[in-house]
Amino acid sequence: MPVFERLGGTVLSTDPYLPDLLEDERALDPYLERGIRNGMDVLVIVGLGDEVVDILRAARRLGFQGTVMGPDGLIGIAEAGDVAEGVIISSGFLIDRPTAAARQFVERYRARFGEFPRDGSAHAYDTVMLLAQAIEQVGTNRKAVRDYVASIGKDTPAFEGVTGTIRFDENGDAVEKGVLIGVVRDGRIVTAGEAH
Repeated sequence: MPVFERLGGTVLSTDPYLPDLLEDERALDPYLERGIRNGMDVLVIVGLGDEVVDILRAARRLGFQGTVMGPDGLIGIAEAGDVAEGVIISSGFLIDRPTAAARQFVERYRARFGEFPRDGSAHAYDTVMLLAQAIEQVGTNRKAVRDYVASIGKDTPAFEGVTGTIRFDENGDAVEKGVLIGVVRDGRIVTAGEAH
C-alpha cells in the first residue's frame, strides 16, 4: 500500500475478514457501508473461493457501483454471473494470452482436463518445462541443475514459457515478468493489458 499511497492513492480502510463470518450474509455490511459512506472508489478483494463472490454480492446489494479488483484468487469470479461483470483481476497467466505457446497449452490442458487452466497450472507447467530443459542441458546433478536455472537470463538465454519470458537476477528473483490485467466480460476474463 505504500506504493499506492506514494502515487497519490488514499486507502480508506483495510478490513480483514474470516470466511466463517460470511455464513451471515450481512456480516460485512458495516465495513462496506463505511467504505461507501467515505467515498470508496475501488473495492480491492484479496481472497479465494466462494467468499469473494459473497463480498462482491454484498457490496452490490449495498449500492456500491465502483470498480472491484483483486489478484488471481478472483479468477473464478467470472462464473458468478452479472454481478462479476467488469471486475478487474491481475494474474501471471490468462487463457487468452496472445502467444502460440499459450494457445497450445490452453488447448492441450482443456482437452485433457475438460476445463481451462488457471494461473497456477500455467506456472507449474513452466516450472516443469524449465527443469526438464535444465536436466536436458546439464544432467540430473542437483547443483548443476540449480546453477543452470540460476543462470537463466544471464549466462543462459531467457526461458520462453507459456506465462511469458522467464529470467532470474543475481538474487534468484524472476525479473521483468509481466502481470496480465484481466476484466470480466460476458462471463469470461479477457486480457485488458499487461503491467511490468
